[in-house]
Amino acid sequence: MNKFILAFLIYFGALTVTAQQDTVFIKDLSSAWQTFDDGGMSVPYFQRKSDIVFFELPSSEPGVLLRIETKVAFDIWVADQVYLNNFNGTVDLNLDSLRNQYVETPSLTFYGKDWREHELTTRLFQVIPASDGILFGRIKRVGNLDSTSYLLILALIISLAGVYRRYFGSSFSKAYSNPLSLKLRGLGPEDSYHSFLSLDSLFSLLFVGLLGSLLSYYLGYQLLSLGVDPNWKIAVPSIMAVGIIVSLMILGKYLWSRLIGYIFQFKDLPNIQNQDYVHFLILLTTVCLGLSIVDFTAFHFTSEKIKWVIVVLFVILLIFFQFWMILKFDKFYSHRKLMIISYLCTTEFLPCFVIIFWLLKS
Repeated sequence: MNKFILAFLIYFGALTVTAQQDTVFIKDLSSAWQTFDDGGMSVPYFQRKSDIVFFELPSSEPGVLLRIETKVAFDIWVADQVYLNNFNGTVDLNLDSLRNQYVETPSLTFYGKDWREHELTTRLFQVIPASDGILFGRIKRVGNLDSTSYLLILALIISLAGVYRRYFGSSFSKAYSNPLSLKLRGLGPEDSYHSFLSLDSLFSLLFVGLLGSLLSYYLGYQLLSLGVDPNWKIAVPSIMAVGIIVSLMILGKYLWSRLIGYIFQFKDLPNIQNQDYVHFLILLTTVCLGLSIVDFTAFHFTSEKIKWVIVVLFVILLIFFQFWMILKFDKFYSHRKLMIISYLCTTEFLPCFVIIFWLLKS
């Protein structure tokens, strides 16, 4: 375990040192394409055969590039002036230079013979320091998680949820029960919870790790950078790897809690605390992923309001969980309130408020 942590830190340290610049995908402009109908009127381009397509460049921040990729020859005009003749390949156009050279909102026109939609792509990219996207760096741009990867991981999560409910029903029911309940699950803690290293608990760790990994990539927090133009071959293994890392981090939190619990002579509290933490996160991340599905289906990953609601919801409920633990532990050890608070300050308050600081700061 120590060798794994050391290798992990060396790897990300090397990435940070060697990082120079990177480009992050912002938006595909194909939705803004226009063409002409038979009457010469401009109409939206909807996968129709047409030799001409045009669009206006949207307003953007400094340092944005327009990447044009063509598989057949095109003539390209900028503001009704020929810019590239019989072009075939890939070119990056600096939007700041185009605006300085032509007009504030120049239009681009493409003319090619017998071309199809997949033979032309027009996408915006933002030039940023590469280290911004490496360790816990939030790239505040839409599109850093492609829809194919999102759907593949979501399908995997749904499949795992079916396995979870079928074979680990006790843990599943605890994860999706009322989080406001303070009732003890049984006669005592030893009767209410499995061992933290039981098969039920380990599967729930894997499940919450994958949930949290997909949610973090949806929000733009990338533990493993997806690079310039992510596709499912890059994103899916990265999300799954981060899911395993998250599971190991929660396992490490449990081991730390066991050590502190031994010092405070709390035999069962680490198991209760961390199993409740895992079940609570499963419910919370499931709700947040439900909101991300709304963003995916209705707004195509462009709704910053939904992302903001998810972050605020996470912060509020993480704070709630701390006080919920105090009230719950008080039922077991009502005569040791000060020791309970001291124990939670070390094992729960500190790590959760670090997470909250990171969420709000990034």
